[in-house]
Amino acid sequence: MAVKFMKEGVPLVGARDHPSCFPLKLKLASTTEAELRDSATPCRLALESRRPQTDAPGFAEHLEETAQEEVEMSFLEGPFFSAAEVTEALGHPNWRIMRRFVIEQGAKLRPIDDGLEAQLNSAYTSTIRLDLQDADYVIALTLELGKTKGLDWVGKTLDLSKAYKQLPLKPDHRDLAVVFFRDKQGKTRYYIPNALTFGSTAAVYAFNRVSRSIWFLINVFLKVPSAVYFDDYPMFAHEKTAPETDAVVSDFLDLLGWRHDRTGPKGKPFSPSFDVLCMTLDLAGLRQAGSVTLKNQEGRVEKISSKILQVQQSGYEPS
Repeated sequence: MAVKFMKEGVPLVGARDHPSCFPLKLKLASTTEAELRDSATPCRLALESRRPQTDAPGFAEHLEETAQEEVEMSFLEGPFFSAAEVTEALGHPNWRIMRRFVIEQGAKLRPIDDGLEAQLNSAYTSTIRLDLQDADYVIALTLELGKTKGLDWVGKTLDLSKAYKQLPLKPDHRDLAVVFFRDKQGKTRYYIPNALTFGSTAAVYAFNRVSRSIWFLINVFLKVPSAVYFDDYPMFAHEKTAPETDAVVSDFLDLLGWRHDRTGPKGKPFSPSFDVLCMTLDLAGLRQAGSVTLKNQEGRVEKISSKILQVQQSGYEPS
């Protein structure tokens, strides 16, 4: 199915088969694709009339800039400035919109497409329980590697760039998820998606199926011990072969067409101490003592302390 997703695009609605590598958890759709299309026009008009969230300082500018980046990378087509333009581009008037809004993650702004509000997610049947390879999995893998004698292990976390956007959208479903927001002048903007949108249920499950497939190939085909958590791949290598391992994995992802960070904060080389899943993993004691050291990622303690201080200063007392 992962290959089919990459070749034919990911469907946004309906049901998929259940992959054996994930536990079963069935959640049935409450809406059909036909019902989505039948109600497209009144739902679109209702969503367009809602008060825009982009009146917060800098939010509209951020949406415009990130949308333009996605256009340049062919993830989106547009902008279109009227419903008539979108209708002409799609060839029919029964298309639906998803409002794009911004959430603040610390100092970072992240655009989200509201698949819940648009009723898109209600038309998707999921069969997967996302039992992810979390911190416990990574630590168990690390300790297992420590049982090998005479080897100094190093690690890194490989990060896929704009991960969801690298999966194509099924062409027949582009009209179910037209991205909508208002720019800094308050004018309407529409974008027709070519790639998965960050906010649809289908995107979460489809991407995890594909990312698990990549993890399988890295482990089995390249023989590189690794884990996967959404778009993050904690990987391990012998210290002496780490540069070659790094190059082999990158070359392999290049062959598959997957963009990933090679440099910068998310593209660091293998190291005896590295950041993974919001913590720092130190392998210095792995060879001699068979132990690893875990600690908060740099700056995390200060952020937690700052939040606690804000609560204390607010005078809030739980009832």
